[in-house]
Amino acid sequence: MGRVLVVTPVDSSGASGLTAATEAIRAVGADPYPVPSAFTIQGIVNTDVKSFGVPKEYIIEAIRKNEPYDAAFLAVSPVVPEEVGTKCVVDPVFKTSYGAKLFDLEGVKRLIKGAYVITPNYEEAVVITGSKDVESILEELSEYSERVIVKNVNGYDYVRTPHGRIVRISPKTPAVGYRDLRGTGTFYASTIAGLISNGYNPVDAARIAKRLVEMSSALSVYTGSRKTDTLIYLRSEKIKKETRERLIEGIKNVIRLEKLPALMPEVGSNFGFALPRASDKNEVYGITGRIVRVKKPPGVVVAGEVKLGGSSHIARAIVAMMRHYPEIRSCMNIRYDPRIIEAIEGEFLVSYYDRREEPEEVKRVDGRTTQRGIDQAVRRGIEKYGKRPLDVVYHTGDRGKEPMILVFGRDPNDVYEKIRRILEILEDKNRFLDRFRALSRVYILTSAF
Repeated sequence: MGRVLVVTPVDSSGASGLTAATEAIRAVGADPYPVPSAFTIQGIVNTDVKSFGVPKEYIIEAIRKNEPYDAAFLAVSPVVPEEVGTKCVVDPVFKTSYGAKLFDLEGVKRLIKGAYVITPNYEEAVVITGSKDVESILEELSEYSERVIVKNVNGYDYVRTPHGRIVRISPKTPAVGYRDLRGTGTFYASTIAGLISNGYNPVDAARIAKRLVEMSSALSVYTGSRKTDTLIYLRSEKIKKETRERLIEGIKNVIRLEKLPALMPEVGSNFGFALPRASDKNEVYGITGRIVRVKKPPGVVVAGEVKLGGSSHIARAIVAMMRHYPEIRSCMNIRYDPRIIEAIEGEFLVSYYDRREEPEEVKRVDGRTTQRGIDQAVRRGIEKYGKRPLDVVYHTGDRGKEPMILVFGRDPNDVYEKIRRILEILEDKNRFLDRFRALSRVYILTSAF
């Protein structure tokens, strides 16, 4: 386990500074040794910032108490790399997220001189060098440190190695809503320090740190936090487990509905639930087979297991809807009948798309039909209802394609409640369920769970 010295201010909001850095370093399996360089008083959302520095001699004394170190993370520090004597990762911070000044230009230049790695963002790099061209910036910054990482150049990070090689690191997920998050810079740089202490080279450390920041930022945005949760990605396995369990519970609930066979399409039903911020069908839990109606014994069965990527069509529909409404993460398909649409339109927000209108080039590309269809249905829904999320989207089929109704919700329980209500509405209207009254027994294949 690498030993990492951390010299940075204590941030009273907990969003960045010493608290965030030590959490990030522990998260990647290293051992942090925190030394406060200042005490910064600020809140999560206000711009009123006060900062009180710690005398340099006290910082030096604290550093000496726990030597040696395998790496160090420095930000807003009066102590420079030369005085630390280990591999220093320096984040050259000038100001807080809300513009309060923390360090002047000359102070930043002194701090980055002789660092093992420096990690300015693009704006900071422009201030330090006076240049806007990425290659020129990297070249000029190499005079301060042999290893330079410039972050957030239109979403990309650039790494310059001691031999002058430039590596571009691409984002894996769109940075939607990240702008309001606090602490991403601290998380990124301190994660790199932790990884370097454990033997990673700066390029690999930068790749890993970028992905961890992306995942943590996405999940932090989803939870509504203004802080970058440095540990949330460690809980990702727990989130996957909980997502799967909630879908299984939703499936169990829905197949217990006595009249569910009346809503089964010929091709069967699937039920999906996406991970937060899912952008691909493989980030959506679904049934590898189907929920299908059976005659002997009468009822429905679940054929298959629940896993990521288990569904294709339903998963694509969920991802397509999440691009418009990220909170709508679950969906189940049921059979199309115009009487169902007529019955529920007064209570649910309903829209549609027409598969027959699709150009041939769209039909030929796997998945394009669903994306285009949901986009079309959402546009129609906005015209009719405003920007409220849709409950139901249907299409009337095409050659070789069964007409279908998609019931959307925030989670499987929301979808279950909507399907239960659809059955209640149809029962009340007494139009649809008579021929299915004998189908009252429900069976579950235990292999599904």
